[in-house]
Amino acid sequence: MKLPFLSALFTVTGQTRIPAGFRAPTNDHFCIAQQISGDSGKKFENKHQFTYCYAQQTKAGALPRLPQCRHAKRLMLVRLEKIRGWTLFGDGMLKKLVLFDIDGTLLTMNAINRTVLVDALREVYGTAGSAATCNFAGKMDSRIIYETMQSAGLTDAEIANKFELAKTTYIELFRTHAKLTDVTLIEGVRELLDVLSTHSELFLGLLTGNFEASGRHKLLLPDLNHYFTFGAFADDGCYRNDLPPVAVEKAYQLTGVQFSEQDIIIIGDTEHDIACARTVNAKSIAVATGTYPTEELRKHQPHVLLENLSQTDAVLREILHSSIN
Repeated sequence: MKLPFLSALFTVTGQTRIPAGFRAPTNDHFCIAQQISGDSGKKFENKHQFTYCYAQQTKAGALPRLPQCRHAKRLMLVRLEKIRGWTLFGDGMLKKLVLFDIDGTLLTMNAINRTVLVDALREVYGTAGSAATCNFAGKMDSRIIYETMQSAGLTDAEIANKFELAKTTYIELFRTHAKLTDVTLIEGVRELLDVLSTHSELFLGLLTGNFEASGRHKLLLPDLNHYFTFGAFADDGCYRNDLPPVAVEKAYQLTGVQFSEQDIIIIGDTEHDIACARTVNAKSIAVATGTYPTEELRKHQPHVLLENLSQTDAVLREILHSSIN
């Protein structure tokens, strides 16, 4: 049996209650899930492996509000191809793409980040170069490895030859040694994300210099990872200015929505976040919660400059306000 319109299909682990107004999965829904997920290689062994499956017959263009899963440990959206003119997300639902930096914006890490990088570089290259003193603020993890190894006299070819091993070693060491006690949440972050996650017109993502695996681990420790369906990471480009177009394209691939420049907001704590927002004419919101003081950030002319993210209502207004003038 095929339903004329499959409105939403997604998986949530750690949550077992069917939201009010949503049907429990049926065998018919499960068969559709198998058919769609099979195209991407993802296989469901049985219908209990996905917690929610909401499917209904409706006329084209009727977009149901997806239930909020704020406390889920992980959210996996299965992107659906158009079914008779309908997509998982639509222009009538999503209005803003909101991209967050991690370090210095959402949280700070103690010395563990630098310590494991030093250990990884020594293990792979035999030297840590300038990793013990290099300023990491706003830089891509990939560039940090190159710059610190260049300072030790290695050629680009020598660095590239062992780069993937260095990356993997760093990520494995970070996942092994970084603990919740190494993380400090920035003031107001959790409260802000709680509020933003209730706004169905907002699509939250990450734009960060972290490798995805290590960046996600940083967010998993204080239970922030589930707020962010996708992101652009150091795996996606050599420089931060490479990332905004990547994030916009990923958002389009996931949602079917082509976000225009006035509807993209990039939030970060360094001049690099402000500069990369300009590459797509996005609205930049700078926060003085990292190593850059307010006056230094002001010199780089962000559209909005905040001391922190603790004034939830004020931050929300800036996100929802389209103008960047």
